[in-house]
Amino acid sequence: MKNICWLTLKLVKFVVLGCIIWISVAQSTVLSSCLTSCVTNLGRQLDSGTRYNLSEACIHGCQFWNSVDQETCALKCRESCEVGCSNAEGSYEEEVLESTELPTAPFASSIGSHGVTLRWNPANISGVKYIIQWKYAQLPGSWTFTETVSKLSYTVEPLHPFTEYIFRVVWIFTAQLHLYSPPSPSYRTHPYGVPETAPLILNMESWSPDTVEVSWAPPHFPGGPILGYNLRLISKNQKLDSGTQRTSFQFYSTLPNTTYRFSIAAVNEVGEGPEAESTVTTPSPSVQEEEQWLFLSRKTSLRKRSLKYLVDEAHCLWSDAIHHNITGISVYAQQQVVYFSEGTVIWMKGAANMSDVSDLRIFYQGSGLVSSISIDWLYQRMYFIMDKLVYVCELKNCSNLEEITPFSLIAPQKVVVDSYNGYLFYLLRDGIYRVNLPLPSGRDTKAVRIVESGTLKDFAVKPQSKRIIYFNDTMQLFMSTFLDGSAFHRVLPWVPLVTVKSFACENNDFLITDGKVLPPGRTGLMKSKFIPRTSLKSLKFSRT
Repeated sequence: MKNICWLTLKLVKFVVLGCIIWISVAQSTVLSSCLTSCVTNLGRQLDSGTRYNLSEACIHGCQFWNSVDQETCALKCRESCEVGCSNAEGSYEEEVLESTELPTAPFASSIGSHGVTLRWNPANISGVKYIIQWKYAQLPGSWTFTETVSKLSYTVEPLHPFTEYIFRVVWIFTAQLHLYSPPSPSYRTHPYGVPETAPLILNMESWSPDTVEVSWAPPHFPGGPILGYNLRLISKNQKLDSGTQRTSFQFYSTLPNTTYRFSIAAVNEVGEGPEAESTVTTPSPSVQEEEQWLFLSRKTSLRKRSLKYLVDEAHCLWSDAIHHNITGISVYAQQQVVYFSEGTVIWMKGAANMSDVSDLRIFYQGSGLVSSISIDWLYQRMYFIMDKLVYVCELKNCSNLEEITPFSLIAPQKVVVDSYNGYLFYLLRDGIYRVNLPLPSGRDTKAVRIVESGTLKDFAVKPQSKRIIYFNDTMQLFMSTFLDGSAFHRVLPWVPLVTVKSFACENNDFLITDGKVLPPGRTGLMKSKFIPRTSLKSLKFSRT
């Protein structure tokens, strides 16, 4: 018999000074209900054979059954006596559901590196068994059972160090009746040892001969806070080692048509964990079946040169309609159209024949000075900077333009669209910034600074390599970084220039100008050609 005091009265058998007197959840009530069921449902004789009253056997089962020792009834019974056990159990379950409270979530009383001790509130009914279940808080998986106990605490072990778990307690009344508590808050075990598992490589690819890109997820069981990752990319002829705190990385300067083995291991405060491995093969260099063209400007003249024959005479566009120095050039290769800006005007012209001015027409006439333009071939848009503000319009019709300058960008000098990777890049006084493409309406787009420098005059984007090229005038070197601002590399050795006013690059060709006459030269593995007193704007155009 068990006495449980209540502040409010429930459906009870006896009330004494605000206390409810339970006899194993009113055992007499369970017995009475069970007996009634036996007489009502089984009060008849067998149709043939020895006369035997089923209700009497059922009644024996009712008398044998007890909520504290439920298995005894089935052991004592045989044949229809078990019906009484079942009836008693059903009556007990009905009483429980009417009178008991729902379980509350367990809570941690102590946490270690490999175990968590939990406590929970008891059921308001005697004879209840308990079982703790657990599952990972951040990883997929179902609830895992521990063992059945009668006490109100339990230590769940063994668990993984530095891993988050959630728990719940199950109240077991009968074999069929279980009540589940809500999940507990997540609890993280303490750190211990090196990472138990390796990072999970999510993606590994090589879109260009000189670049391998890989991304991964942290190890499921890190053992402690991850400080970083050790990376290695190795082939028969090359080994590239690096480290990063990110979950993605791009290896640069890989060799074309080469198979590499990649390995990665997570590092915590204790040491390095196991490695994950994968392989990738870089593509062969693309064969240029079409002639490549360079578009550049000098004052009011737009010029077109073959990359094969740079020393040959350029194809020039001369027009009395062009009154100011050309400030920007952008080529739409698929349509064989070149756009260029001068003064307040953006012009468009077919690129096949530069001397033919019959297809020269105004694309946009503005009210301010247009200083930079760039085409988004994916979404068919033109982005341009006018009076230090950024605008966008449709290539089909630029009459409806939208001003989209992000609030965080002040006086952008150059805009470059990277449709391939989905970014817009801006050159400002303090460096190069990146925003997502396409831009949403409004100016709340977050801009991320990729390169910090107060002396940059120009930069170029290599979409397939996912790199930005720029000139470091302090070191007089051409540098590159990935689109997220990581992994800086030198792409050209020392260049005999104090400053670079403009440049263009394609594959291994660099064309550079600082406004002074320089002799052609070759440095390192990458060719550099210097164009005197010329403003280089857009590089690539394929002529069919």
